[in-house]
Amino acid sequence: AHELRTPIAIMQTRIDGMPDGRERRRMLDDVARLAEAAEQLLDFERNDQAVDLDETVDLVGIARTVVADLAPLAIAGGYQICFQSDADRLERRGSPSALPRAVSNLVRNAIDHGGNRGMITVSVSRAVSGGDRISVADEGPGIPAEHRELVFEPFYRVTPRSKGAGLGLSLVRQVAANHGGEVGIESSVAGTRVTIELA
Repeated sequence: AHELRTPIAIMQTRIDGMPDGRERRRMLDDVARLAEAAEQLLDFERNDQAVDLDETVDLVGIARTVVADLAPLAIAGGYQICFQSDADRLERRGSPSALPRAVSNLVRNAIDHGGNRGMITVSVSRAVSGGDRISVADEGPGIPAEHRELVFEPFYRVTPRSKGAGLGLSLVRQVAANHGGEVGIESSVAGTRVTIELA
């Protein structure tokens, strides 16, 4: 994946120099998908070797930053996006590099599969049991029941032509497991909610 970065950057530069038109836009989209797949593979490897799990992190700050960073992408995709938290800060021990990637993957997943309409809601809360919870919900068409557990498998995609390498949710599960937590999914025709539960 690391070796792919240079040829992808060269391709992007060459395509940037082409005259504007439909073919150029399609090629730029394809290169962006390649670049994202390479980054996901690198993230997957980094999380496998996670060593920074014992730093103080603020889940509210992490989620709020991800929402701010990805809001333009969500809005361009036809969504509204909002952030909710029942606390100003929610500190715990964790990885300041992996947790933002996990939340970002959930939001990107909602943008890619939420039907290009409705609200994407990112929320952070402390569970009654004392654990912490980050969830991302969309109002899209939902995930068929037979796919709900499979979406966490590496390289699995509900629709073969979908964007990305099928690593996003697998990466989220890996990050949650590294933090002693788990990921849950609820889905219906009214939308999908994916929740990271951290003990």
